[in-house]
Amino acid sequence: MACPSLFIGGIVYTEKVRFGKGARYIMDQLLGLAPILLMFVAMWFILIRPAKKRQQETQNMQSSLQRGDKVITIGGLHGVVDAIEDTAVTLKIADNVRVKFDRQAIGRIVNDNQ
Repeated sequence: MACPSLFIGGIVYTEKVRFGKGARYIMDQLLGLAPILLMFVAMWFILIRPAKKRQQETQNMQSSLQRGDKVITIGGLHGVVDAIEDTAVTLKIADNVRVKFDRQAIGRIVNDNQ
């Protein structure tokens, strides 16, 4: 019988090919995939899920902007929201100085006590 090998992460898995024992063979194959599935689940909980959560929080913050909010842009510019449009926000950064930014450029809202 042939002994096919599978190289995963520096470990070579070899297994004898068994014929006639279908259920056991399928179970052995599924157990061989368990480390790969476990790594995928770990990557989901460690990387993908928190990133989606942060993205959702940022989107909620940007959609809840109100006139008078003190904000910091992703470029580090501090200002007060003067006007809000569908996709743009006008910030007042000094007396008689207003700058228009895309809504996505707002990094965070700053409280007075920070």
